[in-house]
Amino acid sequence: MSFLSPKRKIRSVLTASCLFAVSMVGALNAHASLVIDGTRAVYNAPEREATISLTNEGKAPALTQVWLDKGDRKVAPGATEAPFLVTPPVTRIDPGKA
Repeated sequence: MSFLSPKRKIRSVLTASCLFAVSMVGALNAHASLVIDGTRAVYNAPEREATISLTNEGKAPALTQVWLDKGDRKVAPGATEAPFLVTPPVTRIDPGKA
């Protein structure tokens, strides 16, 4: 048994829906300082290497860690075997630098 009239129920549902919608708009904003030139590199067989650039557009230094895997989430990053090597795997990028 409800103590609210039908008008009040509708008003409370609408109010809750509006509050939820407004709170989700704020959750959509993302603030990232690292910009990745690409998420995939095409490796040509005659070449010795392929490069993907990272740029720090933020105001503070950023620490990045990169690894290769085959997409299996159950395997730890250090335990997977890939035919390539990422160097350096961990690096610091100063603000405004690539």
